[in-house]
Amino acid sequence: MLFTPSNELLKSDQRPAFWLRQLPWFILFIGTLFTILYWHHATDIQTSFAQLRFITSVEKNQEVANKRLASHESVPRAIQGLFNTSESVSENQWERFIHALDPDSRFPGILQLAFVRQVSQSDRDRFEQDNGVTIATPEVRDEYFVVTFQNNNKELASPFPLGFDLGTEKKRRLAAQQARDTGHPVLSLSFPWQISDRIARLQLHFWPVYRPGTPLTTVAERRAAFTGLVLAIYEVRPLFQDVLQGVNPEIRVEVFDGPAIQPVARIYDSEMPHQTTQIATDNLTVTARAEVEGGNWSLRYSPTALFLGLHKEQGILIMIPAGGFTLTGALSLAVWILISGRERAINLAIQMSSAYRESEEHLRRTVLHAPIPILIHQSNHNIILVNWYWCELSGQPKESFSTLSEWVKKAVSPNAQLSAMRLLGLPFEENHPFKEGELTLLLPENEERVWFVRSRPLGNQKDGEEIIISMAMDITERKKSEEMLHKAKMEAEA
Repeated sequence: MLFTPSNELLKSDQRPAFWLRQLPWFILFIGTLFTILYWHHATDIQTSFAQLRFITSVEKNQEVANKRLASHESVPRAIQGLFNTSESVSENQWERFIHALDPDSRFPGILQLAFVRQVSQSDRDRFEQDNGVTIATPEVRDEYFVVTFQNNNKELASPFPLGFDLGTEKKRRLAAQQARDTGHPVLSLSFPWQISDRIARLQLHFWPVYRPGTPLTTVAERRAAFTGLVLAIYEVRPLFQDVLQGVNPEIRVEVFDGPAIQPVARIYDSEMPHQTTQIATDNLTVTARAEVEGGNWSLRYSPTALFLGLHKEQGILIMIPAGGFTLTGALSLAVWILISGRERAINLAIQMSSAYRESEEHLRRTVLHAPIPILIHQSNHNIILVNWYWCELSGQPKESFSTLSEWVKKAVSPNAQLSAMRLLGLPFEENHPFKEGELTLLLPENEERVWFVRSRPLGNQKDGEEIIISMAMDITERKKSEEMLHKAKMEAEA
């Protein structure tokens, strides 16, 4: 028996006071209230972590995008330098210079390079005779912007073949004139173009070229010294695709032409139309600017379904209300049992004990069969529970260790053991009760495996020892992919 009642309590006419009979309901109400409040608190922590990781990923994506654009911008800048430092550039010099740059393999997204010469109406006949080309234009104007040199891209049926007059289309003519009169590069708006069996979005980047050694202070001086334009034709998708998707595939990236964030201005989307995820809140949406000299693109970052799925952690969050309701209900039942009488107390105590054991066993099975590595241990390093994934992925059988320090000595290289103990154990900051970081494991076959680990305290036991849970995610393949991408980028920038 849990208790021995007095004779008065056994009397049939003896009933508890009204407030005492309502005590179980009061405990149930208070416990439920605190469980809901704590569940909301845990959800807020999870959301804050997701926001922090999202912002970090966006900053990394933005850094990579800016480096890509700076690298690609150097190509027309280099060609501009060739013309600005030479009285004239022959076709042979042009071909050798383009061959040395190797834009087709080193600079994805630069579809074609060309040099556009300004030809006046009075010089048109002499230009056509000297260069063996006919200026392709349906109209007569005072000046033409004629494609004179271009690199040979076998895939591209060039929208601007040799002899083509770029000034035929008004917007491109205005962009060319703006570059000429200001002395600064100009990036045109995008336009569609058929390449093989696909429709590509192209943009033109104009770089003005002037006769060397001439003053360029005023518009008139720049017009007088102007000889032509270096033209870089960008294809938007390969310009952004590999660098943006390669950094973090969990982030959706949309690129818009110019400063406007509008569907009609969108020229690139890292997700296919049928994969697009609608985001219900703006707290995980970031806009940024990617710039080249003379123009810019607007980028909008938002989480994909993969990102949101990784940060929901539904199994862990559900344990909070489930555990809270279980404890509250158990306490309420215990109080009700104490008030109800000896026989009922015995029966309900047996039922509660069985329910507790089942709940404890359910929690134990949940941890053991969780699809991610989980370790629960005390602050004195004694292991309470470790699941199969933790042992299997770290290469350490369960029977080979009984404490956290033993596992660290076996699974982690000596120079990283101290940092591993700090990541998995005490102390925790009072206002930031969780830690996370990368942990490099050394498997028995000298194979390295990288985990992303998050640890947080669960509370104290009766003996004063704190319980700590650590969860891990294997990111070995992702790290290898990042290293390969970094190496490829370094080689491309070399």
